Amino acid sequence: NIKDRKSMSYASGFGQLPNAGKGHGKSGYPKQSIGTEEIRQIVGALNQIPFNMQLTLFSFDEKNPHELVELLQAIFCYLEPTKHGVDLRRETQEETAERFSEFLKVLGYPHPTFDVNFKRSLMTGDKKVIYSILHYLMMALEEHKKRGYLSRFLVSLDVPSHMLVDEEMVEIHNKYKELQEEFVATHQHVDQMRQESMNPKDLQKKISQLEQEKEQLLNKISHFKKKLTGNNDFQELVEATSHLRKEQEEGSRLYEKLLEQRAQLEWCEQQLLITKQKLIDAKKASGSNTSPEKMLEALKSEVKRNRDLCHEVLGRELMEKNKRLQQVELILSEPAMTQSEVDRLGNEVKKLNRDVITLEEKARKSSNASDDKLAIYKSQANMVSKKKEKIIEQMKKLESEEIALEKLLADKERKYSEQKGTKYMNKDDFKQYAATLRQKTNEYKTKKNLLQEVRTELTVLMTTERILRQRAEEMELKLQEKEREMGVEGVSSAQDKIEKISEQQEQLNINKQMTLEEISKKVTEIEETLKGKKTEMSPLIKKLRELKEKFNRVEADYNVQKQKYETAELRLDNEKKVLVAEVDKLETEYLGNETKYHSLNIQGQILEILQKKTSSELEFRNKPDKRLNAQHKSYTDSYKSQLSQQETMLKTLRGQQRSIKDNIENNSKQIILFANLKQLLDAKMRSQRDAGHAPQELGIQDDSHKGVDRLVLRDQSTVLIKQVISK
Repeated sequence: NIKDRKSMSYASGFGQLPNAGKGHGKSGYPKQSIGTEEIRQIVGALNQIPFNMQLTLFSFDEKNPHELVELLQAIFCYLEPTKHGVDLRRETQEETAERFSEFLKVLGYPHPTFDVNFKRSLMTGDKKVIYSILHYLMMALEEHKKRGYLSRFLVSLDVPSHMLVDEEMVEIHNKYKELQEEFVATHQHVDQMRQESMNPKDLQKKISQLEQEKEQLLNKISHFKKKLTGNNDFQELVEATSHLRKEQEEGSRLYEKLLEQRAQLEWCEQQLLITKQKLIDAKKASGSNTSPEKMLEALKSEVKRNRDLCHEVLGRELMEKNKRLQQVELILSEPAMTQSEVDRLGNEVKKLNRDVITLEEKARKSSNASDDKLAIYKSQANMVSKKKEKIIEQMKKLESEEIALEKLLADKERKYSEQKGTKYMNKDDFKQYAATLRQKTNEYKTKKNLLQEVRTELTVLMTTERILRQRAEEMELKLQEKEREMGVEGVSSAQDKIEKISEQQEQLNINKQMTLEEISKKVTEIEETLKGKKTEMSPLIKKLRELKEKFNRVEADYNVQKQKYETAELRLDNEKKVLVAEVDKLETEYLGNETKYHSLNIQGQILEILQKKTSSELEFRNKPDKRLNAQHKSYTDSYKSQLSQQETMLKTLRGQQRSIKDNIENNSKQIILFANLKQLLDAKMRSQRDAGHAPQELGIQDDSHKGVDRLVLRDQSTVLIKQVISK
């Protein structure tokens, strides 16, 4: 039993080792039957590292109970080699079952009792039990390996309570507990370091990638150096590009900072709008003389609606997504199927489809629609089920539409509240809104006409631009011909490039200046906004500090009380264990005494009956007028008479047996002769009947002798019988 719960839990997320012998809830019970999917998962896990057993479903199903126990032993040896690295041939089945049960308790296997039946199932290699254990172990193998490692140090030793009276023993026990706590702290630190540190393989990959990038950059630099050697403006170009890069990095950093500040500003504005809306609603509720009870009911109804929306709609969607995710994970975790297995399953599907079609035809032929009394009800049930499915689909569609409309309504209300400040308008406000809307409509029509005129003018300008471009291209061609004639080809294009570069440089300088001014302006605005937010948040920060101090005090008090609780719990667990041991001992003594009592009681009854018979036998012998019955004087005479009868019967039966053995050969011959005689007589009667002669009597029945019925044959028959006997 694991008693010290404080040393059983740690911060790495491993959780708490379960208390052995304590039952689990119904949800924690193991599966009573393992299906095909679970067996596929077991086989897939056994085919992976570290086992690599190369099993199939067929070979796994063919394993006998002894092989299943050996497989379980191999998995336990992997999880905890120091305790389970033993040979099964060197220990009895009871010891193996006990060792398996104790380790399963440590691993938290959800079995309620771990009783004798469970251990017997382990000894006999029951497939249901073994498969359930394998599925539980293989689905979280690394977690169980970690749990098995920790069980060596965190499973508390059972120290009898009478030994804890000794001061030296108490000191050793306390030191043992301190070492356990130190081990827990060290293990937490190691887990944290492992989680924070990167994998060496990942680091090696990253280093190799960075080295490749470094080589590429060096190649590019050497290429550019070779290309730009001898250029007088190279140093100036390098300085300009480095300055540009620094400015770009600074600009990107400022842009990221600007985005962060904008996000914070949007969040603050959103909170401000929500607060204003709540203030307006509160003022409206207080102005309309609404009672606190009504306000509370309204809030409760809103909370209930939101909760229903969250639990029903979103919960259903979440469950569907989780189911789909589990199905995909199961599909991905299944081992790859060979083509032969695919063909075999395809043939099985075809065979099953043919069987289904055959059975449907038989059912259709055997069933008569007129005699089927349930046909009407079946059709009605099918109609109702179809209607139910349609209604469910319609309900799902309506729920999704309702959610979309609620989102749209919330968005519209938020936009409207940003513009107007409230969700509701009175009559005057609505008139003013209608007048504003009419004014905006007129403005829209005017600007639409203006836009149409601009588009028309744009069409004319685009046509003019196209014509001018065509003319410019023609002039460019003529100019190039003139340059070729004069021997100065490319002068005009070089001049155009120089002018474009100068214009781009001027525009770049202007944009850079404007960008720097805008950035400085934005930075000053952001700094002012931050100062304002800091002044607004200073009271909240002060309050937060006070709450932190209060939290620290409460946490310290909580830790003290927790330590007291754990100490009391440990003491009560020890007392409980002592009481349970005493109760078990007394119960064992009680059962032994009860068995002894019933045995002695039965023996006493038997002796009493024998004593009565003995006293009766003495009376029968000593008193002449006393008799057991009319035939026998006493029990001795009765037993002797029965014994003599049995001996007489045995002699008679042995004489009959001897007579049968002696005459068996003659009797067998006689039976054969009479059977042949019967066949001959039957043949003679059939021949006379076929010849048309009336059947003659072969003999007469003689019943003159009392108790004897015999047939007396005539002369011809006698002659025939003699011939048959002589032959």
